[in-house]
Amino acid sequence: MAETLITSSVIILMLCAIRILFKGRIRPTVQYGLWGIAAARLALPCFYPVIRWFGSLQSPWSIMNAAAPLAGLSEWIVLFLGTWIAGSILLFLWLSVVYIHMGKRLMKQRTPYEGPVPAWSAVPVYWAGDIPTPCYFVYFGKKGIYLPERLQNDPEAVRHVVVHEACHAGHRDHIWGWLRCVLLCCYWINPFVWLAGYLSKRDCELSCDETAVRRLGEAERFAYGRTLIAMAAGRRTPWNFLSTASDIGNGKKSMKERIWTLAHHPKTGPVTALVIAAAAIVLIVCTFTGKMGNGADSVPGMAEIVTLSELPKDQNLLEAIRKWWPEIPSEDKENETEAELNYVNQYPFSYRGETYRLLVSVLKEDGSLDYASVIREPTGEWLNIYQTPEAVEHYGMILAGGEETKEFFETHASMADYVTYRLPEGLTDSGYRADLGDGGGGSLFLTEDEDQKARLEELGRYVDRDSVPDAWLAAGGIIRWNAYYLNRRFDTGSLMETAIPWNHTSYWGELVSVEDCEVPALLEPLCHDLYTPSSLEEAEKRYGPIPEENQTSRMWYVFFARPDSDVMYAIYLNGDLYKKEDALKLARSVHFKEEAFTP
Repeated sequence: MAETLITSSVIILMLCAIRILFKGRIRPTVQYGLWGIAAARLALPCFYPVIRWFGSLQSPWSIMNAAAPLAGLSEWIVLFLGTWIAGSILLFLWLSVVYIHMGKRLMKQRTPYEGPVPAWSAVPVYWAGDIPTPCYFVYFGKKGIYLPERLQNDPEAVRHVVVHEACHAGHRDHIWGWLRCVLLCCYWINPFVWLAGYLSKRDCELSCDETAVRRLGEAERFAYGRTLIAMAAGRRTPWNFLSTASDIGNGKKSMKERIWTLAHHPKTGPVTALVIAAAAIVLIVCTFTGKMGNGADSVPGMAEIVTLSELPKDQNLLEAIRKWWPEIPSEDKENETEAELNYVNQYPFSYRGETYRLLVSVLKEDGSLDYASVIREPTGEWLNIYQTPEAVEHYGMILAGGEETKEFFETHASMADYVTYRLPEGLTDSGYRADLGDGGGGSLFLTEDEDQKARLEELGRYVDRDSVPDAWLAAGGIIRWNAYYLNRRFDTGSLMETAIPWNHTSYWGELVSVEDCEVPALLEPLCHDLYTPSSLEEAEKRYGPIPEENQTSRMWYVFFARPDSDVMYAIYLNGDLYKKEDALKLARSVHFKEEAFTP
């Protein structure tokens, strides 16, 4: 958030500078269009996949290289996050009330305008009583140009006004007006955003004046200017730029600029256009990219990790790690325990907006490297770069090389890559986790129902979460396995039996072959033990008797498999929360992608 505040402020100040330096040498339409850079930067945090990509871009020209200290100072705003959010909500509610009040007023007092309208405009025109100034207003999709009745005896002014407001409609200025107001609500805490809202509204009118004169013809330029002067006499408020309506008046202060612009008729020459384009590109590069990492404050990235994985698997690896990242911390006397044989130091970093951790374990005894691994935070995927030769031999480990490491960073699986399905109402996906299954990955289903949340909380209240999979205490989920050991039995094309992939699991109902699925499917009601005898005894000593129904979790599992593939899927719902029919309906909604059964 601090980066958005800083970069958007720089953009706004630079656009203000361009506005001053190129006054009279740049077309109003171009001047107005430049505000799109500021709007895009302010709106960027709303588009997470986009900002993830931008977040991976670094450049020596980014202003964040120089503004890094300011980014730290501006984090104090987080302390007032509640005030910020409350202010945004109140401002949006106030704007909404003003919008509804204005819309109802115009709808109530409007009468059809019977005079001539431009053939190129399809927007209806109305008389609207004693409104302060003519305007183009869209009320819940109902578009209209509204004229004050005092103009009934001035047909020339009416013609100018109708053309001007029709140009607003052609520019879709009601959409840009709402965007301006929403961004002001989101960033009301930044005074530069208020400045941008005020100036962009003025430039909107300048752009519309230019288009209107082009529609009316050069012969009417000065007559149109006289109409503008007359419209400036309408009642105005200093906060008019907070309105989503587009009106021709826009206040006396901005009228001088508009008349001056009409008189000078500025055009954008080739040299000016080139300078403006270059300035816009530089501005985007400097504000849409992140700061470069260097020295002690740098963080590891993909290139360094790949280099590590390509080095010989010996103690020289520790020297390489120390070369790129902070020195391995010395012994922590305060937190030392006899059981700890090593220090595990964690270094967070990001790649393409995804968060990772480099784990470096050093043995206390002699300071040698124990292991070096990378974890992808959201999914829990683990990449082994180094393990001691003894560990590699004992556990049969395969360490990642350069190509495997590149593939690890560039490949991020999602269940949507393999299957799609229609969840029951009230359930949502929690996102893909590579370590969810035994040898595979998948997604958990989260419930929005408060009663179901309470039941799941009660079920797992005393369970050792480190030993019990999250999937056993969820409302449901889907798992993908890619393992040869998951034995299956088929009969005449139907899936009749599967091996249970977990320990401490048994059947609590009959197996049923499921018809009408895309691949052979089998319903298996499975019961997971949430406690071992020893852990149950310990929990009951501490918390008292645990009801028998809370000692296990019951699930409706539907397994999917094909005879020609080692890949298998299971989609499941909690048996305490859902019925058998719910699981069958969910299973029949599953659609498998082409890659679903490819290892």
